[in-house]
Amino acid sequence: MNAPLPSRSEEAAAARQSISPFAFIGELWDGKYVVLGTAALFVLITTAVILIQYRPLYKATALLEKREAPETQSLGVGALLANVTGAGRYPLYEEFAADLRGVSLDEKIIALHDVLPKIFYTMWNEKDHRWEKPTSVTVRIKDFLAPIFHFNPWHPPDAEDLRDYISTNVIINPTEAVALFEITYENRDRQLANDILDMVIKEIDAQLKQREEQELGNQVALLSEILANTTSQSYRTALVDRAISDEVHRLIIDADTNYSVRIVEPVHTSIRPLSPRWAFIWGASLAAGILAGILALFIRNGMRQYRRADGRLGMRSRTHSSTALRRGDLETEARP
Repeated sequence: MNAPLPSRSEEAAAARQSISPFAFIGELWDGKYVVLGTAALFVLITTAVILIQYRPLYKATALLEKREAPETQSLGVGALLANVTGAGRYPLYEEFAADLRGVSLDEKIIALHDVLPKIFYTMWNEKDHRWEKPTSVTVRIKDFLAPIFHFNPWHPPDAEDLRDYISTNVIINPTEAVALFEITYENRDRQLANDILDMVIKEIDAQLKQREEQELGNQVALLSEILANTTSQSYRTALVDRAISDEVHRLIIDADTNYSVRIVEPVHTSIRPLSPRWAFIWGASLAAGILAGILALFIRNGMRQYRRADGRLGMRSRTHSSTALRRGDLETEARP
């Protein structure tokens, strides 16, 4: 004899119980091997991919000192706050950091260092000495989506691409001392890492120096023009003093080796390559694996409940049909 089927009220009570926190914990405990197995699989796959595709990276580092603005060297409340917080005390450093995000390298410098084929080596055919479009899956997906999202077509790397690359990969790190900061860059080629970082520091400093010299030159030219149209002797004396001061300032800047920053420790590169950050990689892959395992567990349990509910529905339908048939037989027998 078949066991009685649960009523609808009993099914509703079971459903409410299945979504309680204790039922959730119970399902996790019952499916712990599914979750742990999925997490272990994620960690193993991630480790294998890293070991296969990992290329050693060398880190180039330089320690630089921010140069103070002449205005903050005076005493006063503003100077005191600048000494404590560093706000507005190092405008040249702020310009240095801003230029790092938009550094524009001259084509002659790029050709001199021959950096483009070394940095974008995946697109450079060393044998034929020409650029080739990559055939990776990422590029194919981008080509497929280009008509929809209007992506720019592929082109050989140029100074603009190098600028974007440097602004992303050359990193400024603050130190405990407010006046000092560290600038770093990583590359698979040890010598190239050293050369790129050294070139970037010198190029930004040269750009800032050239900009300041040009502004001072323009200011001296403007003062000379005003001086030619001024008859007052006191005004002429003041204008001459200001023009001489600006010209002396320009000569000092031109003679200074480092304008915006002072090099405390020159660029140096690690002898040994950097190892992968295994703690972060394993932690992230373990967390992703646990989430995927929980999702897989609940999908499995949901499918089981669906099949179980479908089976109960079919059994109830068959029971209802057999009951109706028996009633029909009894009514037929009861007729005269």
